[in-house]
Amino acid sequence: MSARQKLLTPPMPPASKHALPPFKALRVAKRNVVEVWTRQAYFAPFMAEKYLFRWMYVANNPDAVRHVLVSNSANYEKSKAMQRALQPLVGNGMFVSNGDTWHKQRRIAIPAFHHKRILAFADFMSEGVEAMLADWDEKPDGSVVALDEEMANVTAGVVCKAMFSETLGEKGRIVYEGFTEYQAKLTQIDYAEMLGLPSIFSAWPSLKARRAAKRIRQVIEEIVGDRWDDKQDHGDFLSSLLLTKDSETGKGLTKTEIRDEMAVIFLAGHETTANTLSWALYLISKAPETEARLVSEIKEVLEGRTATFADVNNLKFTRAVVDETLRLYPPVPVFSRTAVAADVVDGHEIKAGSNMMVSPWLMHRHRALWKNPNRFDPDRFLTKEGRPASKYAYIPFGVGPRTCLGASFALTEAVILLASIVQKFSLTMPTGKDVAPVARLSLRPHPELPMVLKKREKS
Repeated sequence: MSARQKLLTPPMPPASKHALPPFKALRVAKRNVVEVWTRQAYFAPFMAEKYLFRWMYVANNPDAVRHVLVSNSANYEKSKAMQRALQPLVGNGMFVSNGDTWHKQRRIAIPAFHHKRILAFADFMSEGVEAMLADWDEKPDGSVVALDEEMANVTAGVVCKAMFSETLGEKGRIVYEGFTEYQAKLTQIDYAEMLGLPSIFSAWPSLKARRAAKRIRQVIEEIVGDRWDDKQDHGDFLSSLLLTKDSETGKGLTKTEIRDEMAVIFLAGHETTANTLSWALYLISKAPETEARLVSEIKEVLEGRTATFADVNNLKFTRAVVDETLRLYPPVPVFSRTAVAADVVDGHEIKAGSNMMVSPWLMHRHRALWKNPNRFDPDRFLTKEGRPASKYAYIPFGVGPRTCLGASFALTEAVILLASIVQKFSLTMPTGKDVAPVARLSLRPHPELPMVLKKREKS
């Protein structure tokens, strides 16, 4: 960053001066969970609030985050609300399971994300973005694309290839559209759980959402059934889950368990990266000096080619842009847990059965941890001095035992796609349009993200 560069302050919900009354806060949080935080939340090291019968705590400093997600993570299980919200889609998959079931699933899933597989998957990333760019190249300058949809389509195609070694065609469309329909109905707030009411009062996904989940599960079940007796390793996620045995029991996953894990992989594997790319391209469009530096690096490294895995380590500023995007707009802005037993966190007594939250959104914008926390400044990731001393201040993929296994996949894909797109196209928002971050299951640009395409001049 040059000394004279004015840093961009990208959109975020305004923080109220005073805390909202509990019931109003719940209504706001159901609409958009990142809208509920007060100014104090961006300073406070820890927060506590009682909602009717149940306490809600927010671990909001690196030591508290480490305690909840690492040191005593066994005491903080995935919440019942999250399980209810996602059970029709992912069953008892790794994203929502707890205890021994989760440990077994994790042990079997780890080989699927080995470096050698990510290296092979990178070819799908390059091929996917190349196909999308070829389609864009047919459009005249000034054409408007729905960028969020374009990013969702390309990342869905990539993850389908990585999951099944094929794009799936019509089946892939059913899976993608089903996930989109399902997630549109989800929220992160369950009134009954927040208030400590019996689970009979809890909300479940709508009939329409459950039907969408059923269509997805049927497609995945059919593919798993077709491959069940296939002992060959096709190099995809499905082969790994079919062939890997639990190191402790010697047993593999059942057909139902594999179906659930494949649904988890699709859920985590396309939505988060699509949103990250959408936000990154939006931020670049608003920061001309950042865009110029990015174009210069990409031109030097790629020399006109589509990015590949071999280029990722050389695209340092591109990676910094991705990292800064993940800081400002973490894909999952809140991690919700339930305290199994009483505990003490940061000197505060935690009651058994209470809600414990860790918010990457808050941690990444915390004024005690970051300089100019609300500004877009990729340079902060290029030096040690630019980042907080604690790794628990930057947690876009979580931290500890439940760190997202797909982090390497997501980062590799984001760098390859971002570099390939920026090399060929300049994107700007139509006049009078802008977006805001809205969080339900993930943090999305709202209401949509139209972008004007302009081909870059070849040199």
